[in-house]
Amino acid sequence: MGTVAKEAKLPLPYGPFEGFKSFVIRLKKTVVPKAIDSSMMGNMSGTSRAQLRATLRFFQLTDDDGVVSPIMHSLVSAVGTEAWQTVLGDVIDNAYSDILRDLDITSATLGQLIDRLRTGGGAGGSVLRKATRFYLTAIKEAGIPASPLFHERGLSTVAEGGRAAKSKSPGKPNGNAAPTPAHAPPPPGRSHDPAKEEAVPVKLPGREPLVIYLPLDMSDAEWNYVDAQIRGYLSLRGPK
Repeated sequence: MGTVAKEAKLPLPYGPFEGFKSFVIRLKKTVVPKAIDSSMMGNMSGTSRAQLRATLRFFQLTDDDGVVSPIMHSLVSAVGTEAWQTVLGDVIDNAYSDILRDLDITSATLGQLIDRLRTGGGAGGSVLRKATRFYLTAIKEAGIPASPLFHERGLSTVAEGGRAAKSKSPGKPNGNAAPTPAHAPPPPGRSHDPAKEEAVPVKLPGREPLVIYLPLDMSDAEWNYVDAQIRGYLSLRGPK
């Protein structure tokens, strides 16, 4: 099987995995052209187009000019069949092998995975969080055995450097630091299951940190919905 030559430090995929899979399914329902161009992404935003192109390039499904590879044909043929997980798994393993190197993803911690994606993939900040989420979603879709520790904590507190951000109360010395927000009690009348959701701190200057409870397996699409809801509320409320 032919391949597209890999470049060093290709950007890690960080768009929603569901969007990538939907595009593959769309090709299955229509046809795989000789090259992928913008005319096939008419309903996508500029950012989504760039993310999809980068993902296709990272997985060696296209080259720099959008010309599709034999790997793309194999992946499109496999989607919706029993071969999907096997073919997708091979594509993932090949693309991430130089980045993860000898990391045993069946027993590694989430922090170790994030560190490899940061140092090997060159991602940081919010891109690192999204790239990690993409990888976790992808290996789950492919049925690749993964460490249960990958889902022990959410990704919303991932900061530059690949580690979860530590919260400190403003103006207080370390000895009097506030409790870790992940252990903050839920509001009255609401239960909190740490195995399914994470308490995420929202720090406001001069105020006590707020806590928002988010599912550990929250998708990018769900997060975008929450973000839009909050922005919409603030817009309707107006200045105080």
